[in-house]
Amino acid sequence: MKRVLTALTMLALTIALAAGIPGGAESRLSFETPAATAGSCLAVYGNALSSFPGVSQRGGAIPEALEELLGFLDGKCAAANDIREALAAMEEDGDASARRAGTLLLQAAGSLREEDVATPFGPEDLAIAAKRHLLPVADVAAFAEAFDAAAREQMDTFFILCGDELLDEVHRNASVGDAPLLADIAVNCGVIDFREYRVEELSMSVFDAPNYYAGQRILRAWRMGDTSALSDAERQTLQAALAVAEGAEGSALERERYIHDALCGIIAYSAEDDPLGRKDCAVGALLDGRADCDGYSDAFSLCCGLAGLETRFIHGFSTEAPEEDVPQETGEDGSHLWNLVNIDGHWVSVDVTWDDQDPGILYCNYNLGSDAIGLSHAWDGRALTVALETDTSNALRDGDLALHATDSWDGLYALFREKAAERPKRIALLIPEASGGAVNEERVKALLYSTGVTACGWYAQNGIVELTDLEYRKRFAICETAEEVSAWIEACAEAGAGEFAIYFTPELGRALFANDHAGLVALLSASRLYNVSYGYDEESRMVVVSEAAYGEAVVVPAGLDDVRAGLSEALEARSASAQFLLPDGTEFEAVAEELSPFVYAHGVESFVWRASGRRVILDEVTYYPEFARVADEAALRAYLDRCREAGIADFRAYCPEDCYRRLCEDGGAGFFELLDESGCSVSQFFRDDTCGALIVEGAQWK
Repeated sequence: MKRVLTALTMLALTIALAAGIPGGAESRLSFETPAATAGSCLAVYGNALSSFPGVSQRGGAIPEALEELLGFLDGKCAAANDIREALAAMEEDGDASARRAGTLLLQAAGSLREEDVATPFGPEDLAIAAKRHLLPVADVAAFAEAFDAAAREQMDTFFILCGDELLDEVHRNASVGDAPLLADIAVNCGVIDFREYRVEELSMSVFDAPNYYAGQRILRAWRMGDTSALSDAERQTLQAALAVAEGAEGSALERERYIHDALCGIIAYSAEDDPLGRKDCAVGALLDGRADCDGYSDAFSLCCGLAGLETRFIHGFSTEAPEEDVPQETGEDGSHLWNLVNIDGHWVSVDVTWDDQDPGILYCNYNLGSDAIGLSHAWDGRALTVALETDTSNALRDGDLALHATDSWDGLYALFREKAAERPKRIALLIPEASGGAVNEERVKALLYSTGVTACGWYAQNGIVELTDLEYRKRFAICETAEEVSAWIEACAEAGAGEFAIYFTPELGRALFANDHAGLVALLSASRLYNVSYGYDEESRMVVVSEAAYGEAVVVPAGLDDVRAGLSEALEARSASAQFLLPDGTEFEAVAEELSPFVYAHGVESFVWRASGRRVILDEVTYYPEFARVADEAALRAYLDRCREAGIADFRAYCPEDCYRRLCEDGGAGFFELLDESGCSVSQFFRDDTCGALIVEGAQWK
């Protein structure tokens, strides 16, 4: 915000009390006896009129208080006659009339006798004087309430009587920042600046010509039903604010949320210089769409007032450094202005400025108690005129903004799992105090992803983590038991789903992912899935099945010939993996030993077996770049001719057992003969008796 300071014109005026005032000319105000009480009031009013005729509220506070005071006096006494003459003089215009009235009141104070005043009588009997701030206030809280009461009526001039020590206290620096406490009190009451005349001898301050925020002037004019004194821009601002307020319907909470969100959509934060000062108030916020924190707060207060909500300003400072994701818009010295709002009798803090973020609206500063907002904002509580709630209650936040508190990672997982079924677009977490306000972002996101989330926005502030724009997998399930996994796969099969995800509770995940996913593979092998490929993430306990195909039932092969036929089809297509069920009465180790040569005989360079239950997977299959499976010598001769035509130097041929044996007799004479006939010159060839492969490297062709 632009630094807001009160314009203090300190006129140290020493005004001696009239000699006739009870207690003597040098005494301070006295309220010890009825006559002293009445005389002190008359002395204050008289000196105010004599010293400040132009700012004395001749038509307002003092006449009403004098009329009340007359009711406690003997109507025939000299003091009463002087008061009546003073009231008549105050009805006339001009400073001279005000000074004459002041002289008459001082004269009345001097002539007052104890028998002229009703007994008992004391300051507590002067209700109008107290209401009009013409009786002493005892402490800072009472001072702030008196200032606030005057500001509510937007008085042009008002008095506050208090002891010298209290006046000194409100003029000293606030506990936060370097401005006087009085400046915080004034801004909290919607007063930007003012002139102050301090009368030390009477322990009184006169506040003159306060400059109220435009939104506050507009709101009062609207409530009074007279907007004639407003400028054209202010009347246009009223219409813009009414348009917002008229859209706010429902409960107090619903109306406030609507206004909060609407202003975030209308206003953009601006730190640029504004000689006209429009961005510092509701005018710039609502008409120009540009504002600093003053403008946001003034616009919020105006719209809420039009919608029947009670608000206050609160002036303070930011206590945390700006972050890249959540910028804090404050003045150069960190000064800041935001609002308090009354929701069903509870005063909570709301900072629209900080909640208005690009690209969306946040609620990390929305309807918070002092404990939460105090993590990023600081203020002098003595300047407040209402009691701010301490705790943040979900009763004061809309349902989708409820703060979910957890004290452990298991609790956090349980929360996410519960919410995943609802697929909310936003989740707000209250960081446990035990964590010191810190949160492990990566771990939270891992838990999120384990409940079907694929993407989200992340913001953290005031002990709150806001997860926004949550996106979910189209088809996923969280399973606690193997039976639930099987049921979910069956449901996906019924729907013909080509892709789906399975998330496991921690206990089930640990069981299924153990021993190279043996449990998971067993579940998949017992399902209707076939030719399935899946990816997995052990941290989030997630399996994503893609390109799923389903059969009517799982077919168990009658024997190894059936298995070989299926494997041969996959290997001839150069697949990276293949799977089958073990035939009845067979064991994996024996089958793997028997089938391995068969696999190699298809030009396979390397592979791994994976088995779980009856499901066997041939995985990670790699192939030699050049090979052929031949049935006899004629087929081998044809293959060699193709290699010669293509100029292939390294190749291999897989032959049936009887053909392989004939070609390898007499040191491979038969194979050398075929090579020579094909025009291939080599000094040696290699044999692989395991799979019947004849291997040539470095061939030269004639």
